[in-house]
Amino acid sequence: MTDAADVVVIGGGVTGCSIAYHLAKLGAGQVVLLDKGELTSGSTHHAAGLVTQYNPSQTMMRFRRYSIELYTELDVFERTGSLRIASSPEQLAEMKRGVSRARGIGLDVELLEPEAALERMPAASPDSMFGGIWVPEDGWLDPHRTTYALASAARDLGVEIIQHCRVTGIDRSSDGAITGVRTEQGRIAAPTVVNAAGHQAIALARTCEAIHEDKTPNAYLAKGNYFSLASRCPFSRLIYPMPNEAGLGVHLTLDLAGQGRFGPDVEWVDHEDYDVDPRRCESFYHEIRSYWPGLADDALQPAYAGIRPKLQAPGESAHDFRIEGPESHGFPGLVQLLGIESPGLTASLAIARMVRSLMM
Repeated sequence: MTDAADVVVIGGGVTGCSIAYHLAKLGAGQVVLLDKGELTSGSTHHAAGLVTQYNPSQTMMRFRRYSIELYTELDVFERTGSLRIASSPEQLAEMKRGVSRARGIGLDVELLEPEAALERMPAASPDSMFGGIWVPEDGWLDPHRTTYALASAARDLGVEIIQHCRVTGIDRSSDGAITGVRTEQGRIAAPTVVNAAGHQAIALARTCEAIHEDKTPNAYLAKGNYFSLASRCPFSRLIYPMPNEAGLGVHLTLDLAGQGRFGPDVEWVDHEDYDVDPRRCESFYHEIRSYWPGLADDALQPAYAGIRPKLQAPGESAHDFRIEGPESHGFPGLVQLLGIESPGLTASLAIARMVRSLMM
């Protein structure tokens, strides 16, 4: 294992691999990426694989548009288009505001009347269809394949990727400047460290007192359960209801074989547990039938679950995606990524460019 680098990136998920690739591409010197296990063994392993452009935030929409461009270049993106549906006049009003913001940055989005939305989703209920948004460039990808594509591109640019190497601490000098990282296999000296450790990012930050106690965010785990259709899926595109306070709502995605999967819900947990409780399907039936009343009894079966590392407590408004450079925490050479969760796959490429700007 190398004992020195210009940049150490901690975390081998899609965000960490994206950061390593972009830093190498932009000439950051010798970049080393470390992961405590295999690549994609953390949050990325359980990601749904959705890549969408539309978001209430113009900043996030810009992030997402760039991600789709690069994923297309890497040949890992499957374009299907997505339909977002409004089930009330209030949701339709919010959609109209979002469409204006999307068009303001040049995204290709179409606001649909109820009849046009039903043409794209004929199984939906006309009683609860007030309109929709059609985004033709949206789609999905395989998180594992995508992360390894980024890792391969990073290696081609000279990045050293070391797996099964747990980082135990981040070192700094007496004046606060970053000097390297400690691992179970030895120390790596580096003037710049990027903490993209997912669920472990906050705990790792505290090893160098990189977050002052009065600004230390608490970590909350939001488990998202998915149920799949036991029979053939009648839809060929992504279907989204309006989002709720902690997630995107129970939406429809497709796997590589075209099987339909619904999720995620939001289940706050105090430890990592990826088992899906079959009893939670009752709430799924209720939500899905609000826009697809023809869903048959016993049509759903447990699929899988993912866990999002959130900075918000249950009931609080969202304030995740905390990306901090030296101006925020006072430690030259350290960039922190805290609360990076859904849609991490979509935003990871643009996050990497933001990390680079914080290092300059």
